Amino acid sequence: MISRQLVLISVAAVLALAATACAQPPPVGAGASGHPARRGPAAGDPSTGGSTVEAAARVEAVGSRHPEQYAGIAVSGATLVVYRRPGGDLDAAVRAVVGGVPVVFRDAPHTHQELVALAARIQADAAYWRDHGAPIWSVLPRHDGTGVEVGTPAGDRLKAAVRGRYGDAPIIIVPMNESPVTVPRTTA
Repeated sequence: MISRQLVLISVAAVLALAATACAQPPPVGAGASGHPARRGPAAGDPSTGGSTVEAAARVEAVGSRHPEQYAGIAVSGATLVVYRRPGGDLDAAVRAVVGGVPVVFRDAPHTHQELVALAARIQADAAYWRDHGAPIWSVLPRHDGTGVEVGTPAGDRLKAAVRGRYGDAPIIIVPMNESPVTVPRTTA
């Protein structure tokens, strides 16, 4: 059950982040090249090897084969922004599957694998937090490798308490005033 919830949360996060990232240019900062590693025809052009969305799916598959490096992906216009720990052969593997879709690489402090494990640990502790007056309403590994977002109405109370339970784990507390909407499952 927890595994299915994490998958659903991760998929929802990728879709939400892709939608919001489309309106923003790729961030430039430490570890950022500032320029797409590859330029080519517009996304969706058959000569590019498919659309940006298709290229992103291929990058996700490559990332799953490089768990020690891959943190996540975002879409910015027609450009893919791949977050990873530098080193290894992930960059070359990504370039090999994106076709003509531009890609920018950004350094990430944590891998997707590390953040999913932390998210699972937090989710497993949900009853503990509820019983201690700090309910957890959402748990989401960030696509940029910076941490795990935890949505709660407890705000600062939970922020102080998580240090005692998880140490210096990269947990980002997101104050929430309302419980998130749950989409009902449909059966076929």
